[in-house]
Amino acid sequence: MAEVNVNADPYLGTTELKRYMPPEWDWKKELRTNQYMSPVQRKIILRLHDPDYQRFELDPSFVDKYRRIKPPFGFNGFGELVYKRTYSRIMPDGKNEEWTDTVSRVVNGTYNLQERWIQDRGLEWNDYKAQESAQEMFDRMFKMKFLPPGRGIWAMGSEITEERGLYAALNNCAFVSTENISEKLSKPFRFLMDMSMLGVGVGFDTKGAAEGMTVRGADYRRSRERFVIPDSREGWVESVGRVIDSYLQGTSPIKIVYDRIRPRGELISGFGGKSSGPEPLRELHDSLEEILSKNKGRPLTARTIVDLQNVIGRCVVAGNVRRTAEIALGEANDEEFLDLKNYERNPERSGYGWTSNNSVFGVVGMDYHEIAERIRNNGEPGVIWLDNIRKFGRMIDPANNKDHRAKGVNPCVEQSMEDFELCNLVETFPFNHDSKQDYLRTLKFAYMYAKTVSLGETHWPETNRVLLRNRRIGASVSGVSQFVNKNGLEALKEWLEEGYATIQHYDEVYSNWMTVPRSIKTTSVKPSGTVSSVAGATPGMHWPISEYYIRRMRLSKGSELVGPLKEAGIPIEDDFYDKSSLVVEFPVHVGEGIRSEQEVSMWEQFEMTTFLQKYWADNQVSATIKFQPDLSTREEIELERLLQRREKWGRRSLELSLGTAKPIEKFEKALKFVRLFEERYGEFDVIQDQNKMVRWNDVLHFVKDKYFIFTQYDNDRIKELEEKAARSEGGQIEHALNHFQYELKGISMLPKKEDAYKQLPFEPITREEYLERTKNLKPIDFSKVQSEKANVDRFCNNDTCEIEIENPDNGQSQKRTTVGPLSIPMLNNLPQ
Repeated sequence: MAEVNVNADPYLGTTELKRYMPPEWDWKKELRTNQYMSPVQRKIILRLHDPDYQRFELDPSFVDKYRRIKPPFGFNGFGELVYKRTYSRIMPDGKNEEWTDTVSRVVNGTYNLQERWIQDRGLEWNDYKAQESAQEMFDRMFKMKFLPPGRGIWAMGSEITEERGLYAALNNCAFVSTENISEKLSKPFRFLMDMSMLGVGVGFDTKGAAEGMTVRGADYRRSRERFVIPDSREGWVESVGRVIDSYLQGTSPIKIVYDRIRPRGELISGFGGKSSGPEPLRELHDSLEEILSKNKGRPLTARTIVDLQNVIGRCVVAGNVRRTAEIALGEANDEEFLDLKNYERNPERSGYGWTSNNSVFGVVGMDYHEIAERIRNNGEPGVIWLDNIRKFGRMIDPANNKDHRAKGVNPCVEQSMEDFELCNLVETFPFNHDSKQDYLRTLKFAYMYAKTVSLGETHWPETNRVLLRNRRIGASVSGVSQFVNKNGLEALKEWLEEGYATIQHYDEVYSNWMTVPRSIKTTSVKPSGTVSSVAGATPGMHWPISEYYIRRMRLSKGSELVGPLKEAGIPIEDDFYDKSSLVVEFPVHVGEGIRSEQEVSMWEQFEMTTFLQKYWADNQVSATIKFQPDLSTREEIELERLLQRREKWGRRSLELSLGTAKPIEKFEKALKFVRLFEERYGEFDVIQDQNKMVRWNDVLHFVKDKYFIFTQYDNDRIKELEEKAARSEGGQIEHALNHFQYELKGISMLPKKEDAYKQLPFEPITREEYLERTKNLKPIDFSKVQSEKANVDRFCNNDTCEIEIENPDNGQSQKRTTVGPLSIPMLNNLPQ
């Protein structure tokens, strides 16, 4: 194990800091000992370690020129913090990458993958042209005119691709169908776990439930089959597959031996992080057996399929530093599926049901009433129109049926996919360009990045077959609200239409050069998240929470990023929910005059989604439509009570006397007196007045109940509740789905909320507060940060969705509300 000694650092104290790097990966030993490695992966690794191959590398003198240029990180340095915390890898000397290093690594990895593809097929490779092209890609990425997704920023050009050849890890998302499950057996569940452990978000359907396949149950008349789990990703996946197969086929029960799994806390090479030990996997095996045992002798149901995939997702979350995402697709008439997140009806699912978003297959012309009512109540399910996905590219173009094999979508819904297909994305920022021509030029390199990723073989033959045929990519746009605010909607339409045509042109040119099929689809709108923050853009098509807001991020108390932030004057406080973490606060201004999500109606959000689906996305637009909610039951009761009291007492005057105390002539004074005394003494204390003791709760009852006449405060509250009821859009959801079903491919919805829990990720502030918070901030200097392990985002994530994570230290639940698909932070590292 290599030890890195770092000199004393003013942010870390005077003692020498010792950081330990995980051991280097021994590829020869891996090939000898990993018996469950795919034969395809073995061939990839052997090819990567051909000693005669010369890897592509940018001219070092060109790269060095950029080390003197300050990268245009967004949002007052918050973008740089996101980059340092999330994507900056540790280099061999123990130092963390700077932006120049990261961009260089990504570009080198991209062109190296291109070069291997071309040379392996006996085609011509021109080093001079490649160098010229790579340098322009570097410049446009460095200036954040486009960026790979978080997975690409973190993994491309690293050991993951250059040594291990795990090109699947470059992909954001995947889909697997349970159709024909009687033939596939555990394969859909193996695939989801394998991809989730690589950080890929996975969608799945419940089609297998229609086959009526019986869960036979493990045959305990036979002796147990002993399986010693190898300490590898492949070993973990194999163990899960064996347990599921034993129940589906009725074979011998499996006796799992965990002795080879490294203990909790041991460092892991390659993907980094520490081992979680065997406990998450042991719990998963127990959960799988419990679910399948309950269904022994019964047909496999949609609920059983979702339960199995969800507990697998929970294991990945519990055992890995990464994130996972799932989307479950069910039938709109399946009541059991629709109620999977009704935890009053299914309380046992609350421990794992949160791992997937749930959507239904919609059919144009269907009755949306029941779906709309469920969305109105809890924001789920979403709706996927598979026929529209299969028939259309952009919805403004004629039907072409190119995607007729599509089976489902990724967890964020921006990519349609076939069974076992992966998708890769890339993000462009029109707002960061001064002219349309400059943006069209950027699209060449964004396209080239995504198309190159599609060249990478995976370790699943079924996946390779689909990728070779489809070459599907997803070039996305972010900062839409910023661009429209500055340039107008007509300009956006013009840029998008010409941009789409430009991508089709480059797809023809470079597909011919690479000798691969043209991409079946090329454009999407991803929800974005931390990547857009790096570039200073609003995420995807969504509006910001406010023009000015506080953006909070959690960091470990031991993070080397904390010192430079304190030095710059960034507010930092203890994490209320996690004793081992700190919370940093950045003031953010997204642009002059930009409307907040509270100001944009549900109907306008639908219109923007269809606009982008017409003029840009031939895959899909990832959109979470926020609607004004109805009054809650508590608010309805409160309003009714206030209205009754106003009717009864509103025209009466009152002179109030407390015992022999001096009369208080104005009720407002009495109420103020009550409130002040209650704050000071509490409800059950007493007061003494003219030698008489008066029980305080008697006073409280007298003033607040018998004479609780409506005051100005009560009038304001009635007005607030009535205005909220008038703004409610819940009753319009059914009409909106009916209206837009002809123009959309997928949609999810959430009620707008004003959260009140501590340390919100986003908190609106005024312009004055923003100016006050920024006036004394200093530039942030992260140059001394070393050995800071990236807490990387994977897949198509956004910082949005509502989950509750119970903190084991204080037993409190932290609710995190966001605007997109589910993304759950993991705790430790599973084996990679």
